[in-house]
Amino acid sequence: MNFFFLRRFYTLIPPKPPANPSARTFCLLPESSSDAFQRFIPARNTLAESEVSAHITMFEPPKNDGYYHLGLEAAAVIRQALANGRPLVHTTVAESAVHSPLEAIETGVDQQRNADTGGGTDLLL
Repeated sequence: MNFFFLRRFYTLIPPKPPANPSARTFCLLPESSSDAFQRFIPARNTLAESEVSAHITMFEPPKNDGYYHLGLEAAAVIRQALANGRPLVHTTVAESAVHSPLEAIETGVDQQRNADTGGGTDLLL
């Protein structure tokens, strides 16, 4: 599986000397020399008092001055993934040689699965 599009946003509280002379995060980051480090994107919050408050207020604009920037960064990651394509998502249906939801519908696999389970059409991938 290609993890090229995998990105992780993490909260970052900038330094506030003298009490906090260095930046703080809610999570442990990989070493900066690691390839994985490039997949981590900081989400700055200068309003948070602690790492925990920065994490739990990440999606609250009044408590996170970096909220809208976070949204723009997330949209850019999604836009890049859509522009470059994405790998196929294989579900349990893939085990029966069906490789896409459309193919499952065309071959009637969804109807058989629904008859077997008594469920309706599942649109979640």
